[in-house]
Amino acid sequence: MGRRHRRSGEGDLAPTEGSFTRLLVDTVTPLRHTINPSTVKRRVLVIEDDPTVRRLIVESLSDSGIDVLAAMDGTHALRSALAVPPSVVVLDLGLPEMDGADFVERWRSRHPAAKDVPIVVVSGRDDAPAIATKLGAARLFRKPFVVEELVHEVSRALI
Repeated sequence: MGRRHRRSGEGDLAPTEGSFTRLLVDTVTPLRHTINPSTVKRRVLVIEDDPTVRRLIVESLSDSGIDVLAAMDGTHALRSALAVPPSVVVLDLGLPEMDGADFVERWRSRHPAAKDVPIVVVSGRDDAPAIATKLGAARLFRKPFVVEELVHEVSRALI
């Protein structure tokens, strides 16, 4: 299954009894190996290039019982979204290779149902409000953000 770990004060992982940690790899990697059909509606794609922020979002959503896929850039995100359509996308706008707005445009052009998938933008860019509005985002979180509020918004979007 996996190795048992606990978080230490430094953020490192140390073996212990009674807890489980998923490994997050800087590619599109399902965090659960099997997909339970009853949770398909609750799958979120997190697209964030900063590994610390991505890990925070992924762990917080996973701890809330949400299936999460993660991508570090728009190119990997597009492949993932086309292969395993998410119910909600948490999107950073400033991504390498293909920025967040380009990802949404390309995804929607290749997968017509994507226009109905809520987008939650998480960005520190000055132009984020205008881009989020243009994308029809359900919500914009400015960095730094309160992760509990993000989890609440994503959970609400999944209903």
